[in-house]
Amino acid sequence: MKNLLYILLMILSLSSCKQDLDKLEKYLPPPWLKGKLYSQIEADSSLSTFSQALILSGFDTIVNTSGLFTIFAPDDDAFTLYFKEHPEYGNDLNNIPLDELKALVSFHIVQNSWSKQQLVSLNLDGWIDNTDTEVRTRAFKKETLLRKANKEYSVRYDEEFGYLISTDPTSNKRMVYSLSRKFVPVFFAEYFDTYGIPSSDYAFYFNREFDGGIYFAGARVINEEEIPAENGYVYIIDRVVEPLSTAEELLEKSYDGFGYSDFLELFYKFPEFTVNLDATYQQAGAEAGANIDTLFNLSFPELAFNINSEITGPSNSSTLGNIQYHHGMLAPTNQAFSSFIASYVAGPNQWGSLDNMPRSLKSIIINSYMSNDIVYASDVAAGFMNEERDEVFLDESNIVQKEFGSNASFIGLDEAIVPRAFSSVSAPVYLRRGYFTFLTAIEETNILDALKRTDQYYSFFVIPDQFSGTLLDSSLMVKKKGNKTVFEGYNRSTEANVSVSVSDLRKKILNHVGISVPKGIADIEFVKNLAGNYLVFDNANNRVSGTAPTTYGLNGDSLVEIEPVLLEEYTDNGVTYKIDTWFSFSNSPMSSLIYSINSWFMGLLEDAGLAKRIIGDEYDLTFLSQGTSYTAFIPTPAALSSYNTDTLSNTELEQFLRNHFVPNKLIFTDGSAAPAYYSTMNTGSSNSVYIHTEPDKITIRNKSGNNLISVDPNDLNSNLISTTKIGNTNITSEWNFISTGVVHAVDTVFISSNLY
Repeated sequence: MKNLLYILLMILSLSSCKQDLDKLEKYLPPPWLKGKLYSQIEADSSLSTFSQALILSGFDTIVNTSGLFTIFAPDDDAFTLYFKEHPEYGNDLNNIPLDELKALVSFHIVQNSWSKQQLVSLNLDGWIDNTDTEVRTRAFKKETLLRKANKEYSVRYDEEFGYLISTDPTSNKRMVYSLSRKFVPVFFAEYFDTYGIPSSDYAFYFNREFDGGIYFAGARVINEEEIPAENGYVYIIDRVVEPLSTAEELLEKSYDGFGYSDFLELFYKFPEFTVNLDATYQQAGAEAGANIDTLFNLSFPELAFNINSEITGPSNSSTLGNIQYHHGMLAPTNQAFSSFIASYVAGPNQWGSLDNMPRSLKSIIINSYMSNDIVYASDVAAGFMNEERDEVFLDESNIVQKEFGSNASFIGLDEAIVPRAFSSVSAPVYLRRGYFTFLTAIEETNILDALKRTDQYYSFFVIPDQFSGTLLDSSLMVKKKGNKTVFEGYNRSTEANVSVSVSDLRKKILNHVGISVPKGIADIEFVKNLAGNYLVFDNANNRVSGTAPTTYGLNGDSLVEIEPVLLEEYTDNGVTYKIDTWFSFSNSPMSSLIYSINSWFMGLLEDAGLAKRIIGDEYDLTFLSQGTSYTAFIPTPAALSSYNTDTLSNTELEQFLRNHFVPNKLIFTDGSAAPAYYSTMNTGSSNSVYIHTEPDKITIRNKSGNNLISVDPNDLNSNLISTTKIGNTNITSEWNFISTGVVHAVDTVFISSNLY
């Protein structure tokens, strides 16, 4: 009984305290705080239409009950403009289908409460101190309450790639779970400043100028200060903003007579469906055993981003990146895409149809229209990088549509983008049938970027499947082991298949890419390749080789001659030739070449302390620097015997030997090096030699201007190319070397009195 009396006294005491507190002004609600969000909107006469929209859609009670929200409320003038643009609704909200009205209203309601300062001061790591001079990334998107319904797709089964999306109805369906609510961009001056984007770019998508305020997509916030409520803020905007579409939704639509369905159909060859068990069992009736749909997540992992998903940024599952990341989507109209297919796919020497193209080529076409970043007007003018790492330049006259979507900016084009893979020296391999092995090798070794460069003009030598290069001699075979592509070759010396590493294959292909085209003036011409070695062109006989004789097959013993055939596809950065087999390259250090010409000369180098024997005929030339190129003129034994080297002091012998080496230049007999005075390795005052170069001849002149010696390209001891090992020398590889020197045999010695 005493306990009950005590409890009653406590209740009375607390009630009395509360009444006392209620009388204190500081505990009273401020007079300007008129209630929760709907109450604030209802109290503003300029928002009467939006207030009614909240009631009709049922969101009035939602935003006035619990939770924190920010509402971007269109004023009555905004709705007048909206009804003018939508005469089918007859100036009456009641004529808008309820589902559409709910979507429209919920898109104007943003999750959480955001003051003006907060809207412009957030990134993925939290609040930004705007006084901090460090450049920060800046969030510009906010999550709305609009979640699109789960979407059903018709699918068909492909034996190689699993379930693909069918644009034609099928009995097999998959329900895809809507992973996220829609996000809306909020633009402000700090956003443009942070990313170095001209604020004039805003008008490109929204057809109005940015004046430095805050914009909710295409609507401007017109109240100077945010309107606070007990559970958030209200901003008044001057436009009704219709829900933004994903890239997929934009591709599904027709616009002003244009459609993109053919391009969308290509996307639908790259889906990946994964079961979402959590979402499946959270459906109404699941616990009671009701017959419910299995829900799937849909992604496009081989493409730049998921066109169907509201989630943007590097993660395919987290919504965190959505506030900061946005993508770029371009698309050809059906007519433009059809013209592209006719020009680059359907020809008699080409794939014939899009279905016949390898999957990797289809993804190249798609990714050429995708960017991980928004494409603004300034990007259109200056060029931008697409997902294929091609620089894209657009003619604004080809733009037929531009919209800012919910997961990507969108630009429709009436002229197709041609991937660089289809216009550079790689074009014949990518556009023709019959080069699948070479095409796969390019893709798996990731050298396409090198082939697409525009600052070189290449000579590219490719091997078709049907010739001896890949199938008949089995020097390169492509095999699938699970999801992995592996390469093998039939080694004729061991009569066994051997694996070909990606690293070795990369070097083999790069050895087929000359970084210039032969001029055709000299009978014998040398062109450096991307692997750091040289291609040898016999222009007189229309033949080409590496630095070693070409053999049939991998490590074969039958010598073959290669006569290249020019392929006629348009290429904008060089020429492409068809050949029948792989080039071979010699791997000989300079010391071995010198030794083969004159072992006596090598002995003198060793006596002078300029060389140290390693093994056999291989020496370490200690006076030469690693990474420097050299041209060496080595006197024959007969020439050396005419000069009394045994009378020289050690210093004189060293300088005499150094006279025969020219650093920092490879001088061939093809006239590619300019006639000039070239410094030798001699450290004395007279250390330059005048070398006159011309096609098929090198002439060395003495101080008096008379010809001292001539080098003939037909001499078997001229133009001998030396190599240097690169990378990890412990790795067993026949390709871990580059060409760093050229050696010529000469019939006289270089003495200081003849140098300049």
